[in-house]
Amino acid sequence: MNRTPSFGLDGGEDPSTRQVLFAAACWLLAVVTGVGAVVLAVAGAMSSDSCGPGDTAFICTGGGQNVAWWLPLASWAVSILLAWVSAVKLGPTRVRWLGLIAGLTVYSVVLVIDWILVAR
Repeated sequence: MNRTPSFGLDGGEDPSTRQVLFAAACWLLAVVTGVGAVVLAVAGAMSSDSCGPGDTAFICTGGGQNVAWWLPLASWAVSILLAWVSAVKLGPTRVRWLGLIAGLTVYSVVLVIDWILVAR
């Protein structure tokens, strides 16, 4: 019988396969989104380089620069925490992938908000 691999998503394989796949997805997403958060934090803070002495734009203020720097990093940390807590609360079921989706959604929404604040 030649079965197509389901990568642990159909529930028919060994539970350890699903756990390894889930852990690998968590680590990969944490690294990729972490690099993205650092890049966006640096780019957001550097977006104030064109500000002059009389500029009143949000990014030209000290608070605006702090928000541009810390918001991507904070959203990264919160999204990882949310994904981890959700996955733990949902237990060893296939539904725990919803924790990753929730974390990525929070991360994405906050990054869009940061981009809107910086781009003004």
